[in-house]
Amino acid sequence: MSGNFEQAVRIRLKTSYCLALLVYIAHAGALISLFLVNISLLIKVLIGLFVLYSFMQTRKRYLLREPGRSPVEILLTSENEWRLKFADGHMEKANLMPGSYVHPWLVIVPLDVKGKIHYVLIPADGVDDTQDYRRLRVRLIHPLRHDQGI
Repeated sequence: MSGNFEQAVRIRLKTSYCLALLVYIAHAGALISLFLVNISLLIKVLIGLFVLYSFMQTRKRYLLREPGRSPVEILLTSENEWRLKFADGHMEKANLMPGSYVHPWLVIVPLDVKGKIHYVLIPADGVDDTQDYRRLRVRLIHPLRHDQGI
């Protein structure tokens, strides 16, 4: 692996308009489909409330960057140490959990911070530095192995 990919990766998360559009479309589609299903009104209302609750939680967590609890920056050091910076300004050390998803348009990184798992969604249009985004994708696919002298 070249030295360029061993550099620290710092990604500042910003609102992704594509992700926002998909969240709105998915939840609106779920609510609209309730009108097409032949079930009792009470069940439609209950399911509709669950969909609205899901929309509010998703919007608060991934689109509005909930103050204090949402990560606003992700850092992967050259020693393969992960850190998350939260909206209130504090930074926490994190451990990479299995199950990362890497695609040119979207990266999902599950990180464990003090026993709580944060799924950090990083859409391609939600980053400022495309080179760091590319290095993050490569580092997730091909992790550095310092113990083997690489």
